[in-house]
Amino acid sequence: MYWEESAESALRRVPAFARNIVRQKIEEHAASRGCSKVSVSVIEEADRALIISAPSSSSDAAKTSHSAGHKQQSEDRALIKSKHYNLKICSVQNGCPNQVMNPAKLMQRLAQTLDDSGYSKFMETRALGPNIRHKSFTVSLAGCPHECSQPLVHDFGVIGRSFVIREYGEGPESVCTECGECVNSCREDALQLIGGEPDIDYTACIGCGDCVRACDRELLIGQRSGYSVVVGGRLGRHPKFAQEVMLLGSEDEIEASLRICLERYMADSEDGERFSDFVERVGIESIRQSIEEGMREAREDACEMKEASNG
Repeated sequence: MYWEESAESALRRVPAFARNIVRQKIEEHAASRGCSKVSVSVIEEADRALIISAPSSSSDAAKTSHSAGHKQQSEDRALIKSKHYNLKICSVQNGCPNQVMNPAKLMQRLAQTLDDSGYSKFMETRALGPNIRHKSFTVSLAGCPHECSQPLVHDFGVIGRSFVIREYGEGPESVCTECGECVNSCREDALQLIGGEPDIDYTACIGCGDCVRACDRELLIGQRSGYSVVVGGRLGRHPKFAQEVMLLGSEDEIEASLRICLERYMADSEDGERFSDFVERVGIESIRQSIEEGMREAREDACEMKEASNG
């Protein structure tokens, strides 16, 4: 897509590591509005449409105050904020056409997990200096791999995914016409037509569902849907993308993984150490192992309780 020089100049103010992602998001927004080029006004419109912010004034915040933990929540339920943690969500609740999962209810569950974990009380004892926004623990939820809520640059990110299969039926309407729209829609090069049928490379597929929406005959359907979890992301002077610790989990598993991460951080972090620094110090494999062990113990406990009740 063509970019005006003034728009290119504005884009150059974005940090280099995030510039390609920002360019992609702006072009997607421009295309959805039928624009053939990107101008500064298109960038400003995309910024308003894609960036989620907290209540803009103290009166707005007062209207959305929560008695437990002085929690604040914006009217569109896009952000939950307390003194020591934030939760943000993409625009899925406004009817985003790209959504494959709707994490709105999950966000409420994760907020309750943070409340119940004792994290806020724990943070009151830590020597992290002034309580400024970027030091708060941030949970970011996205309803699809387009990741408008930027889960890769926050402490705990949740990304909705839906992996597809070819749906076979009866009659001529179930026959692939080899139009190639599914292949053209896939930005990951995970699809190709072989023998007149779409062939999916699941090692490259990210579960975005673009191919499902592209097929007029609805021959591709989401079969395995859920959420992936990434942890340890941050911006600032030493930016770092979050790393994956769970590929596809249920809401119960996502809630459990957050609880395990918080428990591990509160037990093993050093005084003054932010969560992203903690993940970097102990290593992502150690975090994965903690989650896997915690999940296994939870399953064993559930089995024992079931056996006892059947007793």
